[in-house]
Amino acid sequence: MRFLTEETWARVAPLLPAMGITRVAELPGLDRWCTAAERKLPDRVRTAKAAARALFPHHALLWHDPFLDELKTTGAHLMVRERLVSCLRFHRTLRRQHPTLQLAQLRTENILAHFAQRWDRDDLEDAVLERGFATLEDFVASARSFYLYD
Repeated sequence: MRFLTEETWARVAPLLPAMGITRVAELPGLDRWCTAAERKLPDRVRTAKAAARALFPHHALLWHDPFLDELKTTGAHLMVRERLVSCLRFHRTLRRQHPTLQLAQLRTENILAHFAQRWDRDDLEDAVLERGFATLEDFVASARSFYLYD
């Protein structure tokens, strides 16, 4: 959650006690939801990051979710939307040109190597956590659609 601001925290924090979470220690398996660097952050920030990843996974977010509301205020939302539309057009053209191509045929190790290089990261597990994915496998499942486009 690179865009976790004080305002976002203020909107999300009241949701956590209703779920029985007021401190990081109350999230079982916290290490799974925080990167190595994040484990050194203040308790409040770690709680928000772990809760955002564990309790509000990307596929469960609704358009009125405070995390997406925050993203929309950054201007990045429009850029992401434009890139997604461009990616969809790319895949439509690709399907016409290569009707037998299946995204499942793409090699996982090539996808991971590509994004590790693109992000200039050796710690790919941490990098995908920071981007809202629970595991490398979850990331690869989503990244397949963007790998060829990228």
